[in-house]
Amino acid sequence: MKRLFLLPVLLLFFFLRTNAQNSRWMYLSSDKDETLMIDTAKNDIKQFKTYEGHNNVVLIWIKGLKNKVDKEGSSIESSLMHIAIDTTTSELGSKSITLYRGDSVVQSQNYSIITWQDVLPGSNGEVFVEYCRALNRHDLMLKYILAAGLHDIEAPKKN
Repeated sequence: MKRLFLLPVLLLFFFLRTNAQNSRWMYLSSDKDETLMIDTAKNDIKQFKTYEGHNNVVLIWIKGLKNKVDKEGSSIESSLMHIAIDTTTSELGSKSITLYRGDSVVQSQNYSIITWQDVLPGSNGEVFVEYCRALNRHDLMLKYILAAGLHDIEAPKKN
């Protein structure tokens, strides 16, 4: 009985810790080059039964934070992507991408037509699909909440 009570308390602690550090952006995944965060604002996550000829589509915002500057002195420090995820066929497409250096926009592109692409196994796209599938499944969302609680990441104040 005590174990059942302890799990929700721990989850609440990690969730509150994550939201306290940054109430909008939640850690999603990272590799040696980039950390990805997802916009958790309810009004920015949109779910559609049908969208541009695809079923069960979720629109999400993803922020990419570069972990290091490459040797060539990359001008990109962060990115903001608005993407559509087809959770049935595991396809995704970009609606917009904006690249930043500090607070300045380096490049921005909006796409009027989404070009859908298959998600590669083991890629960040697969993480996006799994997250979108977990939106309506609390048991699946648990791993994302726990991972976010274990990463002490703070997104830039602007963007």
